[in-house]
Amino acid sequence: MTKSIFTFIIAVSFLLTACGSNKNSTSSSVQTDNPSEPKSPPTDGDGSDNKNALKVCFSETSEGTTCFKTFDLNDVNNAEKKYAYMDSFNDPKFPKGLDKWQYRSPINLLFHPEHPTTAKLSENFMRYELMDANSTRGHYGLFSPLALERIQQLRNYFGKTMIINSGYRSPAYNASLSGAAQFSRHTFGDAIDFKIPGVSFSTIAKKCLDMGAAYYQIYQAHVHCDWRTQPLNETIFGKDLRPTFHQQSFNDITKVLSQNIVIIASKTSSISPFSLRSNIRLSAEFIEQEDAGELMYEWDIVSNGKTIATSNKEQPLFQLKKGAYQIFVKIGGSLSQQSTLTVQ
Repeated sequence: MTKSIFTFIIAVSFLLTACGSNKNSTSSSVQTDNPSEPKSPPTDGDGSDNKNALKVCFSETSEGTTCFKTFDLNDVNNAEKKYAYMDSFNDPKFPKGLDKWQYRSPINLLFHPEHPTTAKLSENFMRYELMDANSTRGHYGLFSPLALERIQQLRNYFGKTMIINSGYRSPAYNASLSGAAQFSRHTFGDAIDFKIPGVSFSTIAKKCLDMGAAYYQIYQAHVHCDWRTQPLNETIFGKDLRPTFHQQSFNDITKVLSQNIVIIASKTSSISPFSLRSNIRLSAEFIEQEDAGELMYEWDIVSNGKTIATSNKEQPLFQLKKGAYQIFVKIGGSLSQQSTLTVQ
């Protein structure tokens, strides 16, 4: 009898174990990864658990202060491969003359879905306007609290809604945009593309500089402003280890970038065998178009100190007589270059 009871107990134990094993197997088999949902990296920016994570906080608003926990960039890249930053110190493509330290890679990122899209980062700006998050753009990001303070001041000055169409971009998303700069300030979280109804783009650009912006470009449909010379947030980017810090001005930056503009003149044909004029196509190559889009162009053709032709097209066609000319171009309202042209 004792032996039968013992055998019965073992059989029941075996059945219970098998059922529990099957239950677990079934449960895990129906779990699927939703590609639209972010995958949390295992550790935070200070290597600790979430409770003790480093935080980045934005301006206090009427609804309180929004703070984000930080996550180590390497861990984020393991979870979501969209954040491979280029090396400004060693990459030969980095524009010479720009401040390499202001383009250093972040060490931590912020976790967007931690707060709803409508979470206030400042009194007039919500999270989705500056750090949008989805499976295409990426679920992590960053934005400069200092830059946002200046952007809010800009909003206060005009007293009108600022329509922002681009804030932070992950490096992978930025690279997917045709024409975007490889070292775009959007990937460093201190740039916005925007417009203000009823306000001219040139007025907006000038006021950006008044509010501490270091650079702007004017496009057909928006203005790009960035605060690339503001000190980078140390929690996000680590410490600036330079013994001294020279803050580049708007003139410093535009001088450096303008030096890289090359004006190209192509003679397409003579207008007719008997004409003394030729069709000359002009274009400009340069390295720092911040965004994908149509920039504003201003071309001037000068002969003997007198302007004889102008155009606002990107690649204008001029009918020119034989002779010597000076060509001037202004791109995006900020960059300029000149060249000489001899039509034979």
